[in-house]
Amino acid sequence: MPLQGIGELDYSPRCLTRPCRSLPSSFGSVESQMEAPIRVEDVWKSYGAITAVRGLSLGVPPQSVYGFLGPNGAGKSTTIRMVLGLQRPNRGTISLFGRPLAAERIALLRRIGSLVESPSLYPHLTGRENLEVHRRLLGLSKRCIDEVLETVDLIPVADRLVRKYSSGMKQRLGLAQALLGNPELLLLDEPTNGLDPAGIHEVRALVRDLPKRRNVTVFLSTHLLSESRTGRNAPGHHLPRSADV
Repeated sequence: MPLQGIGELDYSPRCLTRPCRSLPSSFGSVESQMEAPIRVEDVWKSYGAITAVRGLSLGVPPQSVYGFLGPNGAGKSTTIRMVLGLQRPNRGTISLFGRPLAAERIALLRRIGSLVESPSLYPHLTGRENLEVHRRLLGLSKRCIDEVLETVDLIPVADRLVRKYSSGMKQRLGLAQALLGNPELLLLDEPTNGLDPAGIHEVRALVRDLPKRRNVTVFLSTHLLSESRTGRNAPGHHLPRSADV
């Protein structure tokens, strides 16, 4: 089943933190005076004879949790990889913060954090040591480690070896890595995959509060309809065009 557009009740991308409307081309609300962190316009991506993304258009409201909802194989991960510049669309344009991704990729990626699939962690190191590796690569101050550990509620186990972490703790540590450097946009690809109910609850609660706690926009892909109930208010539909396999 493809990702459906406006008017379809199932598998529609949603803004999970509050009711809001689609932003296909121009903004019409007070909230939209800020540039959309992500704007995708008529994007297509094919692999030979297989079309993974078909004419996708969307705009993400600033400082929201935006749910990109669709079944497995609908092109969600492909879309996230294109937004990160890891793959190029065959057709269409992608802009971040009002700037063209194709022309300014390196500068724009400095403003983005991401967690695609499973976090890349060193099990023989502690949680703090894992973050220290990333901190040094990014050239950040040491205080940012405690800031992100506090955000994901891992301070009590920061000095425990990661191989002794639960799946939910590992996922939260991956989120902490993505939050290093205070990104303005956070891309999460199926962040609750493989977690038990307790881990799912922990990650949902964390993601829901990130816009308020970190002033970050969250773009979250999921194939679970229940994930669209993350926010406190009823979600709104977004996608004016459709993407499918």
